[in-house]
Amino acid sequence: MASKQLLPYLAPKNWWIPVIVVLVTALTLKGVLLLGFTNWDDPVYVLENSLIRNLKNDRMFTQFVSGNYHPLTLISLAIDYSKGKLNPEGYHLTNYILHILNTLLVFWIILRMDSNKPYWAGVCALLFGVHPLHIESVAWISERKDVLYSFFWLAAWLFYLQYRYTGKVIYFFITHLLFIFSCLSKAMAVTLPLVLLLSDLLLQRKWSWRWLKEKSLLGLIALGTGILAIRAQNSASAIGAPTDYLYFDHLLVACHGFLFYLFKGLIPLQLSALYPYPPKIDGWLPWPFLIAPVLVLLIGGVLIYLRKIINSTWLPFGISLMVVTLLPVLQLLPVGNAYAADRYFYLPSIGYFILLSVLINYLYEKLPQLKYLLASLVIGYIGFCIYLSFKRIPVWNDTFSLFTDVSQKFPQHPEGWNNLGIAYSDAGNYKEAINHYLRVIKINPEFGLTLNNIGNAYGQLGILDSSIYYLEKSIRINPGNTRAYSNLGNAYAIKGRSEEAQKAFEKAIQLDPNFHEPYHNLGAFYAIQGKYDIALPYFKKSIEKLIDYKDGWFGLGITYQALGDTLAANQALLKAAQLGHPKAQELMR
Repeated sequence: MASKQLLPYLAPKNWWIPVIVVLVTALTLKGVLLLGFTNWDDPVYVLENSLIRNLKNDRMFTQFVSGNYHPLTLISLAIDYSKGKLNPEGYHLTNYILHILNTLLVFWIILRMDSNKPYWAGVCALLFGVHPLHIESVAWISERKDVLYSFFWLAAWLFYLQYRYTGKVIYFFITHLLFIFSCLSKAMAVTLPLVLLLSDLLLQRKWSWRWLKEKSLLGLIALGTGILAIRAQNSASAIGAPTDYLYFDHLLVACHGFLFYLFKGLIPLQLSALYPYPPKIDGWLPWPFLIAPVLVLLIGGVLIYLRKIINSTWLPFGISLMVVTLLPVLQLLPVGNAYAADRYFYLPSIGYFILLSVLINYLYEKLPQLKYLLASLVIGYIGFCIYLSFKRIPVWNDTFSLFTDVSQKFPQHPEGWNNLGIAYSDAGNYKEAINHYLRVIKINPEFGLTLNNIGNAYGQLGILDSSIYYLEKSIRINPGNTRAYSNLGNAYAIKGRSEEAQKAFEKAIQLDPNFHEPYHNLGAFYAIQGKYDIALPYFKKSIEKLIDYKDGWFGLGITYQALGDTLAANQALLKAAQLGHPKAQELMR
């Protein structure tokens, strides 16, 4: 008889299993609570994101951020900001809790589909909880979207299974609602309707066209989400790969990516925050990519053979679940500058761990004399994953540790060195920053991000001719680079080219009216000329765009002082001092 409870029945003697899963996962990943921010998307999503400064900001539902549409992710970050401002601990705590909840959901979903497999469900859930490839999704604040969409996605799956068992429409309604929440957290959620169909097959539901009919609305939601995601990616020019890649190359990359996840899922060594596309040599990708389709076919043949000798529908379910959930990120439609990512394995790993469990269970049943050896191997492998996760977490401590790791593993790729340069620049060490930027330019003379950054660093050192040279080159390569125009305006202003400076600032504002920095720079431009009445609204606009922008509050304070409004000046300078501006306190009267 079907259970009326949402969670499947678990014998009292087995309740220690989910308890152990939670405790081991929590202890393994507790180190993420001590991590800080990095400069990899964290400024865009949190540190400089005006959208999350106000929970009532409806622009979270109307604006793309970094090539993505995920308003619920922004709302969750806004909640964290409302509680702890820019203290990273709160953001990490939310990711940590969501991951633990996801781990529990994995346990209950597998148990719901087969109540006779509590140990199997426990092993799959524990692997999900402690696997090193999942550290990126939990430790990276900007990857909140991964753990959040997965929470709604898994909860929707669990409610669908309850609908299947009870026939109560309320559970099916909740499934749709949770699926919408998942899609509003990250577009990768679109795979859920297919996974529900796979669940029907696993549970040997009698075929009927109703299978498709009842999922038609879910399919339409998925289709709409996919179209919106493509528009969002196009808005940020995020869809792309090396320009010399042909469609056949993308097919090779997809096959290689599938093998990558198979291998890293089993042996998660040499992990990186970035796995860049390899350059083509004489028009060809490296040989591991060229032979990837053959290996995929061979593995497919092995799995077909195993299906014949292992009488379990869980085997095709596991591999199908992995393939379906990986499809959006296998780079058939290339997104970003990497062919694979640890975070892409987050939900697909469930199918992978099910597949491993099927193989282990088959050996256990066929070779009972080896059951203690097999149990020892499983425990040892989980311990191996825990150890690697312990080692991986500190890599995400800050920008220096993260991109030192990337640049060591991929020294010929520019992004690691560029981000290290930004970190040195943020720390005020502009000479060391320039050394890293020059290394990037040696690798790729037209790496647009670095051209702006090195121009800004030279400007900070007062080497204005070099600053203008690199900033102008950055704009020629990317005419939509708001930051480059803002930095170029500063260089022009210091150089005395006032008219060009004003035009550069105004162009930056035109390109991105929500970016706070050019408003401040234009305000400073007018303030230096003694035009404080003109400067004032620009400083106000800068802090309107980013409420905790310390330079904006400081500029507002000195402008009010110049205009004779001591009370307003002190209030603004006090706010700047509270935000950490080094000169604000001494200027208060």
